[in-house]
Amino acid sequence: MRYTMMHGLELHTTITLDNISEHRGELLDAFAHVVEDHFFDQYAPSDSIGWKFHDEEEATALRTIVTLLLRIEDEVFGGEEAELAHHLWPQVVAAAHKALDLMRANDTHTIPGTSATYSDRPPARFLDMRADTEAGLEVLGTVSPENTGGRQGSVRNAIARVVEDNHYNESDPSESIGVKLHDEREATAMRTLVALVLRVSVDVETQDRVRDEHEYLTHPLWPEVAAAARATLRLMRMND
Repeated sequence: MRYTMMHGLELHTTITLDNISEHRGELLDAFAHVVEDHFFDQYAPSDSIGWKFHDEEEATALRTIVTLLLRIEDEVFGGEEAELAHHLWPQVVAAAHKALDLMRANDTHTIPGTSATYSDRPPARFLDMRADTEAGLEVLGTVSPENTGGRQGSVRNAIARVVEDNHYNESDPSESIGVKLHDEREATAMRTLVALVLRVSVDVETQDRVRDEHEYLTHPLWPEVAAAARATLRLMRMND
């Protein structure tokens, strides 16, 4: 996430009217990396500290460029050339340079009391998302028709935490590496689990009927789901 955003900033510093023909469409991608991903933080950039930003200074620098780009978007309707020709574009370039330089510098700083740099440490948001996924895996790996007492809704909640949040990575689990998964082994284990749960869901879920969790747990494939969840959880905890 952080490095995708930094790539977007870099594009804002390099694409000009002179070279736009070589970078057609990249400016739109850069806008998505920088602005759309942070739109809801425009007035509260601190919300992203520990997720994509190391500190308040980085968050404020991003807010500056987001504000400029949104102003240009409101005033321009002529495509990428019109954006690059806008009178505020030089300020966008300067703001992107400042934010990028700041983030690169922070990535090489040593964490006080350690020999590691900030780029070596998983952001807090990574750890939070990972813990949420692990909690869902624990439920999927232990719940059964015999031990669901007092846990109504736990299966659906676990599926939401683990599967629905990773559904779009089913064919390319590597997309979650650095977001909540450490490596390709974890991603592949998650893909196996997601594929199994989706097969169960297709059989259990029908239109115009409330899903009964007991139907998940008594499905012929559920033992495989539970085993895959336990295997994925063991791997993630070893890597933690």
